[in-house]
Amino acid sequence: MACRQVKAKRELIRVVRDADGKLSVDLRGKSPGRGAYLCPDDACLARGIDDGSLGRALEVTIDEATTQLLRDELAVGADRKRSGEGGLRPTEAEGPPKPEQAKPAKVSGLKGRTG
Repeated sequence: MACRQVKAKRELIRVVRDADGKLSVDLRGKSPGRGAYLCPDDACLARGIDDGSLGRALEVTIDEATTQLLRDELAVGADRKRSGEGGLRPTEAEGPPKPEQAKPAKVSGLKGRTG
């Protein structure tokens, strides 16, 4: 978001503002609330805070305490992304299930009838 690089969504980390206005890092990308995506890099977070783009995207003012909290959570999230955890359940990490071999379609039991 802040660095304006185009990357796959799975490579990014979501920062979310919940209904109470609290900001946190959402590794699964499914927490309710207004979200913005960042590279898993402290420089991207710093740029988003410094130029105000992260605060505008989340419609909130980001103070120093929140900035430090996000830096810490982003560092943990980046480590998890690199290690392959990424906050996903094992079945989600594998992607959608593989389709089985196509089976022939069943034909209706209306043999010999004409309309």
